[in-house]
This record gives sequence, C-alpha cells and structure tokens, in this order.
Amino acid sequence: MGLKSPPKATVDVDKWKTSYVYGRLQWKKDKVIRDDQIKAIQESLAGFINDQVINPEGAYHFDGRLQPLDDPNFE
Repeated sequence: MGLKSPPKATVDVDKWKTSYVYGRLQWKKDKVIRDDQIKAIQESLAGFINDQVINPEGAYHFDGRLQPLDDPNFE
C-alpha cells in the first residue's frame, strides 16, 4: 500500500492572481474618501469655525485673554 499524492489543483494561478489583485484594488478604492466628501467636511468645518469660534457670541470663542486661576497652589 503506497501513499498516493493528493489530486492536483485545477485553479488557474494567473486568473486567481488577477482577480485577487483587482478585488483588493476595488476594496481600497471603496475605502478612499471621495472629493465630494472632502468638500462637505471642509464646508462643515468652515461653518463651525465661523459660527462658534470667530463669532464673539459663539460657545468656543477665544478673545486672546487668559483668565487667572483661582488655585492657591498654582504660582
């Protein structure tokens, strides 16, 4: 009783490599942010900065002056 080798694979290696590479490229392409998404994020950030940071009435406005700390341990 001799040992028999397993049957040979019938997969075309070049076809498999090609489909694998193109599949990976498509996956990466889907994960990359598009120009219109970048534009929307830029507009949102610009609106937030205008409304909340630059505007003196905004919640995150900073006029350049630091408030003194009321901590007696702080010099």
